Formats: sequence, structure tokens, C-alpha cells
Amino acid sequence: MGILRSDRVSGLGGANAINGSVRFDLDGYLFVDSHSDWSLDGDFTIECWVKRDASGAFADKFTIGDSKESTGLELYLGSGGAALNVYSNNGGILVAAAGSYSANVWHHLALVRSGNTIKLYVDGTADNNTATNTATFSGDLHLGAEFYNNPATPDTRSSFYMSNFRIVKGTALYTANFTVPAQRLENISGTAILCCQSPGDVTQEATGKTIIPSSTNLNSSVPYATHIAPDVGEDHGTTLGDNTKFDTLSYMVPPGGTTAESNRGRAVFAGGYRTPDKDVNTISYVQIQSSGITIDFGDLTQERASFAGSGNETRGWFASGYDYDSPNANYDIIDYITIATTANALDFGNLAGAKRYVACLSNSTRGVSGGGYYPAYLNVIEYITIATTGNATDFGDITTLTTDMAGLSSPTRGVFAGGASPSATLNTIEYITIASTGNATNFGDLTQARRASASANSSTRGVFAGGHDPSNKYNTIDYITIASAGNATDFGDLSATRGYMAKGQSCSVTRGLLQGGLEPTTVNTIEYIDIATTGNAADFGDVSGAGCWEAAAASDSHGGLS
Repeated sequence: MGILRSDRVSGLGGANAINGSVRFDLDGYLFVDSHSDWSLDGDFTIECWVKRDASGAFADKFTIGDSKESTGLELYLGSGGAALNVYSNNGGILVAAAGSYSANVWHHLALVRSGNTIKLYVDGTADNNTATNTATFSGDLHLGAEFYNNPATPDTRSSFYMSNFRIVKGTALYTANFTVPAQRLENISGTAILCCQSPGDVTQEATGKTIIPSSTNLNSSVPYATHIAPDVGEDHGTTLGDNTKFDTLSYMVPPGGTTAESNRGRAVFAGGYRTPDKDVNTISYVQIQSSGITIDFGDLTQERASFAGSGNETRGWFASGYDYDSPNANYDIIDYITIATTANALDFGNLAGAKRYVACLSNSTRGVSGGGYYPAYLNVIEYITIATTGNATDFGDITTLTTDMAGLSSPTRGVFAGGASPSATLNTIEYITIASTGNATNFGDLTQARRASASANSSTRGVFAGGHDPSNKYNTIDYITIASAGNATDFGDLSATRGYMAKGQSCSVTRGLLQGGLEPTTVNTIEYIDIATTGNAADFGDVSGAGCWEAAAASDSHGGLS
């Protein structure tokens, strides 16, 4: 039986950017340590939605540093609620937006510096007031509080709601009057911080910053279903999830997941083999739509390499593995993490036996592992129910004894590709229907026989990249249409030949991340592709620290979940 529920659905004719907000009540505020990302020495954009209470003179929306120091910057509501003021000791009141900030209504605020000109926009319109200022603003960031002349405690003067707070460094997004964004703000290039978006978690943040709530009076909520013009985009609508189907000549399965869980856009990399340190247990993450160096997440329950991972909207999971520090130490371990929350992995259960080199894939409900090695080549397929914990259950078999395949999925179909049999490196592609059980079926062939490829997928297209055979490493990227059996087609190339890449679905529905490997020495490179197009991979950033190979990967927004 399906479940009737509210979810975030695109194209319903209303654009609700206020899908999560934080309520500031008197002594509540959010604190983030000083960071180079908001040492603002050039163009910048600071924006959010705010709904203030009827009373609220001197209510601070945000401060960077101490506003009475030369590097401080603050946005606050002035005396009697008559004006929004932007203040810095470097220049006093820089900008004031008079009479345009009414109570009990959601307003979009944007403070923008372009060149040496600072403007404050309210609902997309700039006041005639502008300021000329080239100061560098820096320090701790506070939302809903003012720290005045270095006090021990902040001065927080009123109660209000804030949603979608974002700082973009290096870019003036608005240089003239504009139409207010219709959808929730995204983690775009240059985003220094993006928070106050979760309906249930005041510490949620899109770039990996640590947000500290100051008191129990601070809470996250959605106070009103206020729509932001224009009347297009995304909204909260009624959906039928889980097993509900419309049984016509064709049927569809509407999107599952909750607003809080859907499409967070985080990729996680775990474990691997690192010379000369050998096996590692580290877990790190990135935001898929951004770029840069990975951020520490936590640790696996056991250091290991030669394993794989996947995930759904909330959980990532990692299965099997091999310990190069202890020869012949193969593992039946299944670990899991909550992808939105940095912490060490927890024990989920066990595979049917110790092994290495499995391939993993997921939809929103099930995780599936296939193939592997130890003490011989294997063809077993197993599955778990991701939302629970427990041991894996037999699903069926791969058609051939195969190790080191790559895995990916649509919401209904899982695909395994490449790998090695006892006698050869393989180019075969096979598929399963995830919701059922049974043996895999032939799909087609890759353009090149190889094992240990990286994979990524949208809901319709699957991509396989890199890999190796006993003599060569490859830079080849192939793609398939997951719903249609057939041979793979050339997509483009990696920047270099790479084998032993991270295995798992480290992707969103639009972008795939391809991490690690050997070329021929260990690398820490992350590259990305736009899954819907074709072309060569581009540089994304690096895994922090030394290079790593035979790692595992997972994400919370790949195309198998849409």
C-alpha cells in the first residue's frame, strides 16, 4: 500500500522558497567560526528571506565580526522599525532601506557589493541609497545576534524568521533591480555558506561549515506556506510514495522521500589504499554541485580497501573489503552513515560471507551488492533494506563468476558492468529489477573490457569511467540508457588513464564525480561530468591528503532515487 504525503514537487504552479526556516526568539542565535570564505575583500552577495514580528527595533539579521571594529559588518532593523541599516565601523551606516520592510511578511533581502559600490535590495528593489566601500569584512558569523564592542554575550533584540541564508564570495549576483528567486537558494560557485533551509535541523548547512545554535529558544520550522512570485517552480504538493502505482497501460511511480531528505547533493568517499600508509578508515565528503577539496566526515568501523558503496536519500552504506596490512583479511562488513550528519560509521550487518571487490547500487529502498572475490570468483547478488539494519539477503546470481564490477541504477533497474572472470577481463553489462529478486539478465557490452571503473547515473542514463585490465589502464568514459538494453556508447575521456577508481554512486541526477585511482601512481584527483551531455571530464578538486585507490563512494541524490 502506498502512502499519501506532502513532498517537494516541481512544476505545481507555485514557488515556495520558504521550505525551511529558523525562528530566532530573543536569546537564540546561530554562530559560525571565522572563516576565509567570508573574508569579503571584493565583490560579494549576502541574501536571505526574513519575516519579522510586528515589534523589532534594532533586530540584527546577521553580523560578520564585531560591527564596531573596522572589519565588522552588520544588517539590522533601525529605531522604531523604520529602516534596514547596513553598518560597519569602517563607514558607519552604509546603506538604509527606508519604509520597505514591513512586519509579518516574508521579504527577500540582498546585500551586494559590486566593485566599490554596496547596495541593499529588498524584494529585488534597491533603495536609492548606495555606499562606496572597499573594506575587507571578516570575523565570526552570527545570525540573529549582534556583538557590540566585544561583549561576553550578544545583544539580540527581537524575534523573527530567517530562511535560505547564503553568502556568495567573489560575485555580485545582483547589480540592478531583479525578480526575486522563485526557488530555494542553491550551492552555486563561490558559495561560502548556505543554511536555514531545513524544516527540522537548525545546524543544516550546504558547504560543510559547522553551525552552533546558541540556545534552546532557537528552532527550525515552516511558519507559513507563503508563495514567492513568480508563480512557477517548485512547491509542496501531495504525492503518493513507496509502492503506489497507477495501473494503466503504462504506470508511474511518483517521487518518494521527504522534503528534508530529498536531493541534498552530498557525495561521500570512504576508505581505500594509500601509499605508504596502506589501508585507511577515513570518510570525507563534498557538495556535488560545488568544487574543491573534500571535508572530513568521520571514520569507517574498519580500515579497508577493495570495497564499494551506495546510498539513498538519508543513508550511505559500504560493503565488503580487504585489509592490505593483514594479508588475506577479507571482510563481510556492512557499515552505514547518515549522509547529512558528519560522524563515524556504524555497523549495519553482514554479507553472506567475507569477500572483496563487490559492486554496489541502490534505489530509495534497497541496496544491492553483486559479485566479488574470496576465496574464489563469485556470482552472488545480495540485498539489504537501507532504512533498517541487518544481514544481507540472497537476491540471485550474476550470469558469470565475476569480481570488481561497477554498479549504478535507475529507480527501478540496477546495472552491473565490466569486471573480471577467472579467465578474462570483461566488457559485459547485466541488469536486475531492484524491487524483485532473481538472476541478472544480459544488457549489452562496454566499449572496452575493464574492471574497477567509476560509475555515475541520472534516472535515465548510466556512465562508466576509467578502469583497468592486467596490462592497461583506461581513460574511457561510456554511457548507456538504463531503460534500454544495448551496447554502451562513447561519452568522452578522463584527463588521464586511471584504474582502481572509487566504486559507488557518487553523483547527483545531473553531475557525476569520478574519484581516485592509479595513473600509474596513486592520485587524489576528483573529476566531474555533466551526465546528460557528452564530453571529457573536468577538474573538480581533490581528496584531502595523499592519493587513494580502491575506495568506496556514496551519495544522497543520485538518479536511482528520483
